[in-house]
Amino acid sequence: EDKVNFLDQYTKLTGGDLLEAVSIWEDCLAITVVSSDGTKLNPYHVSSLADLKEIGQNETTLSKYYVLTSDITVSDNWIPIGEGQPIGLKGGLSGRYEFFYVKNNTIKEYRYKIKNLNYTNSDSLLKNFGLFTKIERGGLVEDLELVYSYVNATFNYYEVNNSMNFGGLAGENEG
Repeated sequence: EDKVNFLDQYTKLTGGDLLEAVSIWEDCLAITVVSSDGTKLNPYHVSSLADLKEIGQNETTLSKYYVLTSDITVSDNWIPIGEGQPIGLKGGLSGRYEFFYVKNNTIKEYRYKIKNLNYTNSDSLLKNFGLFTKIERGGLVEDLELVYSYVNATFNYYEVNNSMNFGGLAGENEG
C-alpha cells in the first residue's frame, strides 16, 4: 500500500513518463529513470569516470545537473571539467543519492566520493585547476567529498603573472 501511494505521488509530480522500472530491495523502492533531463529534480546519473568527464563536453552539458551514483576513482593526471570551454559549471553536481524505503517511509542517503583527483603540471599549463575549471555564478556543488587528492605544481615568473588558479573543487569559484 505504501508503495502504491508513493508511486501515485511520484507520478503526479513527474507526469508519470519518467519511470522505467520499480523494484524493491530490502524494503527499498528503487526508481530507475528512463530519460533524466538534467534538471535539479531529475539530474543525470554519474556512475563512472567517463560519465564524470562528459559533464565538461560543451556549454550545454556544463549547464545541467548531475548526481553521483557510485564512488569514482580517477586513474590519470586529471584535466579539469570544462577545460577548453568558454564557461564553467552553471548547473550542479551532488554527491548525495537518495533511496525511498517503503517499509517505514524513510529516505536513505548515500554519499559518494571522488578519489585520487591528482594533477601534476607539465608543459601544457592550465589557467584554472580543480575538479572544475570554474564554477559560474549560480553553479552548485554539494555533498561531495574529494579524497586522496593533490596538486603538484611548479611555478615560474610567467605563470604567476598570468594568473593560474588552483583549488579542490575549482580554480575559480563564483557559485
